[in-house]
Amino acid sequence: MTETERARDALHALDPGVGRDAWIHVCNAAQAAGLSYETVLEWSSSAANFTSAADVRRVWNSFDQCKGLTERTLFKLARDEGWRDPQPRAARPTRGPYFNGSKANGKAPAASDTATLWAGGTPVGTHPYLQSRHMTGAGLRLVSGKLAVPFSTLDGTLATLQLIDDSGRKLNLKGAEFGESMHVIGEPPGDGGHWLVCEGIGTGHALARADFNACVAVTAGAARFLTVARALRAKWPDAAITVVGDVGTDETVTKAAKAARANFLRWPEGLAKNFDALDYEQEHGSEALADLLRSNTAAPALRYRSESLAEVVAEVSAERFLVDGLLTAGGFMAVFGPSGSGKSFLVFDLGAALAQGTGEWFGHAVREAARVLFVVLEGENGQRRRILAWHQHTGRDLPEGMRMLRRQPVSIMSPADTEDLCALAQADHADVVVIDTLNRALNGANENDSADVGHAITSCDEIRRRSGCAVLLVAHSGKEVNRGLRGHSSLYAALDTAIETTGTENPHAWSLVKSKDGESGGSHTYRVKAVPLAEGRDGGVIEPDADDATPRDVIRAPTRPIQKLAYEVTGALLRESHAYGKAEHCPPTHPCVTIEAAAAALTPRLIQYAPNKRLWAARRVLSAMQPQWYVTDGKWLWHR
Repeated sequence: MTETERARDALHALDPGVGRDAWIHVCNAAQAAGLSYETVLEWSSSAANFTSAADVRRVWNSFDQCKGLTERTLFKLARDEGWRDPQPRAARPTRGPYFNGSKANGKAPAASDTATLWAGGTPVGTHPYLQSRHMTGAGLRLVSGKLAVPFSTLDGTLATLQLIDDSGRKLNLKGAEFGESMHVIGEPPGDGGHWLVCEGIGTGHALARADFNACVAVTAGAARFLTVARALRAKWPDAAITVVGDVGTDETVTKAAKAARANFLRWPEGLAKNFDALDYEQEHGSEALADLLRSNTAAPALRYRSESLAEVVAEVSAERFLVDGLLTAGGFMAVFGPSGSGKSFLVFDLGAALAQGTGEWFGHAVREAARVLFVVLEGENGQRRRILAWHQHTGRDLPEGMRMLRRQPVSIMSPADTEDLCALAQADHADVVVIDTLNRALNGANENDSADVGHAITSCDEIRRRSGCAVLLVAHSGKEVNRGLRGHSSLYAALDTAIETTGTENPHAWSLVKSKDGESGGSHTYRVKAVPLAEGRDGGVIEPDADDATPRDVIRAPTRPIQKLAYEVTGALLRESHAYGKAEHCPPTHPCVTIEAAAAALTPRLIQYAPNKRLWAARRVLSAMQPQWYVTDGKWLWHR
């Protein structure tokens, strides 16, 4: 009795009508014992719950080289059901000299024996594996009765063999390395040709039948898609490469396609896991597979996307101000100042103006009504009186576009809190999210630490990106008030606009100290006015100071042509500068450039002077613009 006959006898001692999981286990054990697909199909079809040959084929192809199972598994299952082994133990052969990832009996050949094994192989006549997959034996040999598939590098060096027995079980030589090798079906087309990359040789021949113009690279496993696709791309930079994985290998396929600048096959929905091109050919025919390859391949989606200059210009032209010169849709703004300077009152007044959507705010036109979400983390108990005071003082209805999140802790250092805040902003259709105050939202993180502040900036950017809204932070100034916004300078650098409040008693003042894309320098005075409420306590509202009917102390651009040119050139340098507070008396919120850098940038523009006089003229005009427009310590220059 041969081993195949013995295994078939054991299989037929088992009931094919068991539950599906048990049936799959028996099929896997039968494959490990060397039985063919046809034998297992015949056994399975006798069960009352048999479904279809296609189902048996899918299950059969899904087994991963029988890892964890040997022929002994089938025999043990049969013995447990009362089967008596007809062959004495002493007559049972050991396994051959091959290795398939599980224990191997006998001595496996070393990798150095690959060439010897291949040279000793014989031509392939017929083989059950070839017959079941409608393949020819071209390029293959028989080694010890097993089908030998050669894997070579693109320079023709034989790397290893994969051996396939009658049942379709695939065995790899012990110690051999695949490296960049592959089994090639067809004639390599050279640069500009088309390659199809797949896992197994059966799938490879199905693809070759569907697209006779393509050359097929068989990898012996999805894990090697990346290595083989990269090797093809390195050899032929202009080749068309398509990775064809089995259903369920999307992540591996996409990774390989991205790395090799290749396309991949997208399978139709609803196919079972491990369904492959051979299964598709057997169910729908070779022409249908060819149509699928032509119509359903695509390049993987790129993580990054570039834009044309026209697209960039179109986006900029769509940028809009919510409040002229102060706050843009989707912008990033901060209002900061010392305690007692009325900054929370000021921001509430700004939010009310936005929610009303009409008129102006301290001379700045409010362009459209906006929905404002206040995240109140400080002074929650005073919000009710502030709202009542505003309503009583202005005589206006409470703005429907203003909402408040209060008495609920929020930390922008927490990804979960940031996620939930984004969800709330989206649900409220917020145009502006006000976080009052930044210090409370940091939840104990270090305002002076670049990593902590960077995390906070990222969270604010995430809120802006996902919700499409502007973010306005209410923050504190440092212990030295003239040193600007408290904390690490990276926050100030990230802002589009910044307002600084000063004065702990009436009248207070606010100044636009940063405007990334506009002019800074405007200053206004205001008062926090106490409003008696019916409940017997006062609330507070903002009203412009009597002397602040129009903006004052605005630093207007120079009008003399040469100074106007210098202001334009130096302003461009300051807007791009990341050097903040470089001089001793320069606030850390002010960008700086060296006088020499400004003079060097201005020099080529002064064409009215002789070439050897232009640098002298540039230095002179910059000096003349102090102190009306610029302040300097002799080396560094910054705007007033």
